[in-house]
Amino acid sequence: MLEALAGYSDPPGYLDPEDGRRFVCLDPVREFTDVERCTRVLESFRYPDGRLIPVHDSWARYEDLKPPDRSRSALFAGMGHAWLGLGEKKCQTQAHLHFSEGGHGHDHADLLNLILYACGEELLSDMGYTHTRYRPWTVSTLAHNTVVIDEQEQSASGNNGASRGRLLAFETAPLDRDLEVSGPVVVRLWISSSAVDTDFTGKLIDQYPPTPDYPEGYAMNVADGIVRARLRAFAKR
Repeated sequence: MLEALAGYSDPPGYLDPEDGRRFVCLDPVREFTDVERCTRVLESFRYPDGRLIPVHDSWARYEDLKPPDRSRSALFAGMGHAWLGLGEKKCQTQAHLHFSEGGHGHDHADLLNLILYACGEELLSDMGYTHTRYRPWTVSTLAHNTVVIDEQEQSASGNNGASRGRLLAFETAPLDRDLEVSGPVVVRLWISSSAVDTDFTGKLIDQYPPTPDYPEGYAMNVADGIVRARLRAFAKR
């Protein structure tokens, strides 16, 4: 995404109707301070061998390795992740705890997951995110080093179905017959905000009823999209 935005320029004569700004040869890292902060955070999420820590939508790949010189304890409250770290070079130890309050409709059923790296390898490992044949296993609670109560999966549909937290959800009544949905999906928003900038995400979710395998039902993502208010003109293209 950052590579796609780099160098972008608004059409000649275009000015944002809200703040009168326009982009010319956009540098997203310089223009948006949060981008640099997020990049720094991701770079710090690494095992002693340099692999990314497999939390949220990541996995510990053996590429782009950047081993840290030493491990220090860290707390990332916003990401719901913390670890205790000590040691230097090849004698580093990291004990991780993932405690995110949930993904607001994009949960991974891995709350209170533990990961331990010591003696040069993962002693309590996590496969993380994958699109391979192992995906059904990796998205289950049993695939993580966490607590399972009465052999039940953690809820992955939010506290009240398709949404939780500060999100807004619109749900139809259960369909009494099959419904075909085809063509592009468009969400039209009319909003007013006092924030400097805001990200808006839209999702179309097929909510399956409860079953023995999914007592709370299952929310399958059909389509989604995200746009930053300041870049909405770019998103239309």
